[in-house]
Amino acid sequence: MSRNRFQIILKFLHITDYRKIRNREDPGYSPDSRFKPLLTFVNNRFKALNTPQRELSIDESLVASRVKSIMKQYIPSKAAKFGIKFWVLVEACSGYVMNMSVYRGKTYEPTPRGEQQGTNVVMYLLRACELLYKGYHVFCDSFFLIDKPC
Repeated sequence: MSRNRFQIILKFLHITDYRKIRNREDPGYSPDSRFKPLLTFVNNRFKALNTPQRELSIDESLVASRVKSIMKQYIPSKAAKFGIKFWVLVEACSGYVMNMSVYRGKTYEPTPRGEQQGTNVVMYLLRACELLYKGYHVFCDSFFLIDKPC
């Protein structure tokens, strides 16, 4: 397939109905609303198709992007320094993705006072997969400092 044909197809391929997306000035606006249905569908399929082993891992992943968005992050330690950051829960042995969550930025995901962002991410991902307090071993780097047992 040629590049031009791919771009034409991509131009008319939409995941959501743009008429239902709220304006940026609206208090209910979410920057991930254009691809949220796809992410929800994928996460539901991940959960339905696999029962994880005992060892799980949580880390961040950067999807390279040149898009102008409030979600765009700069992480100098990654190969692609600019992109959209995802929090990913995977099965440690096989690398099977159990759940993904997009980081929408401080404006749309403020960390509650007295809590750490890493703790909130771990708890959210485990709750989303219904794995919280079920005896799983969660491995992560020092960013995800957990102050309560999972």
